[in-house]
Amino acid sequence: MPVVADMSSNIGTCDIPWDKLDIVFAGAQKNLGTSGCTIMMIKDSLLGHADKDVPVLCDWDLHEKSPDTYYNTPCVWSMYVTGINCSYMNQNGGLAQYKRLADQRALLLWTCVDDSNGYYKSKITDKNYRSRINVIFRIAGGNKELESKFIREAGKAGIT
Repeated sequence: MPVVADMSSNIGTCDIPWDKLDIVFAGAQKNLGTSGCTIMMIKDSLLGHADKDVPVLCDWDLHEKSPDTYYNTPCVWSMYVTGINCSYMNQNGGLAQYKRLADQRALLLWTCVDDSNGYYKSKITDKNYRSRINVIFRIAGGNKELESKFIREAGKAGIT
């Protein structure tokens, strides 16, 4: 059974354990490019084993063997922008730099949540399961008035 990882949130910010994965799927919109671009990395050993009733768009071997033929019209602009951004990322330290930046942002945000004396709360109390990318928290137990104020003030500071 192939092991598939959805790395939409963290691709470009961590190593990929290729020895444990067969397919990596990622929406590029968080870390690598614009919405509309999806990245799939598939081990060669999985190509050529599609069932006969698999739709053309899901037959990876067919796409691999037909590089100049598209069975749909891809959003070339999204792919182009993603390529430019990946090049930029490589020129600015590559994966090591973006891993460091993700770690720094996560440490800053999770420390703020943990040290707020309950003002910020997260349901994710076990630090082993906290995301470095998606820091999930509420204000004072979900106080809607304070959360609205927080969102307004963040917007004034340019944080959305």
